[in-house]
Amino acid sequence: MTKLRSICEGIGWKSVATCLQTGNIAFSCDEPTAPLEVSLEEAIKSQFGFSVPVIVIEGKTFESIISDSPFPEEAESDPSRVILYLCKNSLRVETQGELQKRAAEGEQVRAFSNALWIYFPNGIGRSKLTPAVIDKASGSPATGRNWKTVLKIKDLVSG
Repeated sequence: MTKLRSICEGIGWKSVATCLQTGNIAFSCDEPTAPLEVSLEEAIKSQFGFSVPVIVIEGKTFESIISDSPFPEEAESDPSRVILYLCKNSLRVETQGELQKRAAEGEQVRAFSNALWIYFPNGIGRSKLTPAVIDKASGSPATGRNWKTVLKIKDLVSG
């Protein structure tokens, strides 16, 4: 995370802070998100020699996504089983339905713009909703964090 923070500072981002070992970064910048994504993707490729999709979301948007969680009771009682997936691009219209068809008994899927919420009542380990399935159904690279981590990121963004 130290190298990642250093890369971000090297491309001109200010007040860079990282969250745990999640790869999540909070920073301040006045540029639109798309060029920021490209800048960091290029810097990571140059520094580490591999490509990763980067998703940049404004703090206000992130806080709005969190406040719109469709699973507040589940997040309170079972935070490790509520997962927020953020997608690089807007979700396909069919995403929620496609994933819900593949979901195991009790799993619930809700889609909003470029955010996907999934509740895994029996845990994520045996679910058929794997990262590859989620990426394919959404038509976009996606990255997921459980509710506890989402709240830590929110604190980082808000602080």
